[in-house]
Amino acid sequence: QNAIYISSRHLSKITKIDYETKEIVWTMGFNQADIFSIDNSFSDFHPTYSDGSNASFSFQHGLQVLDNGNIITLDNGNLSNLTWNQSSVNRSRIIEISIDELNNSAEVIWEYILPEELYGRLSGNAQKLYNGNYFVTVVSDGATSLEVSPSKEVVWECKYNLETGEGPI
Repeated sequence: QNAIYISSRHLSKITKIDYETKEIVWTMGFNQADIFSIDNSFSDFHPTYSDGSNASFSFQHGLQVLDNGNIITLDNGNLSNLTWNQSSVNRSRIIEISIDELNNSAEVIWEYILPEELYGRLSGNAQKLYNGNYFVTVVSDGATSLEVSPSKEVVWECKYNLETGEGPI
């Protein structure tokens, strides 16, 4: 696509930049300035679900751009109680986002919400594998990797049983 994609974890933003012109094509994500009532138009849009409800991500890790232009990321979910309201506690999830550049919008077309004990607030990664499954690693519960099918079945799980405190590995 002759573009650079930047995932800014602490801003909860993903940005697409045209490689030749160096112009920002779009920016999407959660507008954290809203929490503090700060006027900020930094995001062009945020992902929604098919019913139009909010599905924005927060403190994401990893960014994979698929051949069809969809994006895979690990929504660490540090603000998930504010961004997608699935739970009163923060949760992590793998998401596949479809981008509609003509309408400046995005939709979460697939997600897998990790079990509560796998909330990975500090680190991790997600990607779509060649076989169509999704792979995720989070540093929680001793560090865990999962392969998840499109029908949301766990194909396999690996617990690393690391005795370190939470943090990057």
